[in-house]
Amino acid sequence: MLEHACKFEKAFDLFEVRDPFYKVELGNTPDCVDWKNGKKMCQVLKTFYELTVKISGSLYVTSNAFFLEIAQMLVLLKGWVRGSALDVRPMGLKMKEKFDKYWGDPTKMNKFIFFALVVDPRYKFKFLKFMLEESYGNEIGTSLAASVKDELYALYDEYKALYQPSNDHSIEVESSSQQEHDTPYLLVDKYEKQIMLEGDDVANDLDVYLNEKERKVPNVKNFDLLTWWKVNEPRLPILAKLARDVLSVPVSTVASESAFSTGGRVLDPFRSSLNPTMVESLICAQDWLRMGKDPIKVEEDLESIRKHEEALKILGVGVVINEESNQAV
Repeated sequence: MLEHACKFEKAFDLFEVRDPFYKVELGNTPDCVDWKNGKKMCQVLKTFYELTVKISGSLYVTSNAFFLEIAQMLVLLKGWVRGSALDVRPMGLKMKEKFDKYWGDPTKMNKFIFFALVVDPRYKFKFLKFMLEESYGNEIGTSLAASVKDELYALYDEYKALYQPSNDHSIEVESSSQQEHDTPYLLVDKYEKQIMLEGDDVANDLDVYLNEKERKVPNVKNFDLLTWWKVNEPRLPILAKLARDVLSVPVSTVASESAFSTGGRVLDPFRSSLNPTMVESLICAQDWLRMGKDPIKVEEDLESIRKHEEALKILGVGVVINEESNQAV
């Protein structure tokens, strides 16, 4: 509202000059000081607006950007507190106090918001450590970064125990094949079994991922994180499963509330016999159709709709004839 209002500053000034009843009818009217404060407030609130829109999305991953936005907001509030502008500093102090109530102690934060940033190939662990040190000081940042790394490796070990292929089957095959003297033991099979047995000595997915350089993404703004992990899943199979589970956690309740609202419109008192599977299918299909770039224009498809209706009528007549002749369709 402020952004649109500031565009009409000159229009209000001209209106005051041409209409003698301008101030009489409107009462309090904005002067030059009000317009200046409005523009400054618009710049302040724009940061919060962009942050809210970014983390409230429901068609893309939001968990990887959450802590990055928190750190940037902390740096911004610190700048307002230290700034020389007297009109911004009191507001910055109050906002910094509210910020510290929820995000002042990083040790109380859920570690998943840190994990989500680490599994983003544009940032990884080095960037997380840098942000923690810049936001909360070197001592707290370094200690927290080490704690996050230890817990991430512990979580990876749990996924490794669940999804790493077992070597028991290969050992059984080897023992059974040795008992059959008449069956030649192929050298290739023996080599593959040896590689499987030595799998524990090879560096795990997490080590490979953290030690490689950050991969440059051509278009960072439209970067699809889930597609990146889908492409790199053959190279990092266990870590890809962990990343998908971590990134699936939304940081806002907007998506859940939107799903309930959409469900209420799909399942109404006049259409209440749909089963849960059909309701889920309708909601998902609606999202997929809305994601399309080309809008649906019914006016351009009237001919195809007419042909479809004629086909349905013909099908209905055919069913009646078959029913009268007691023949199954």
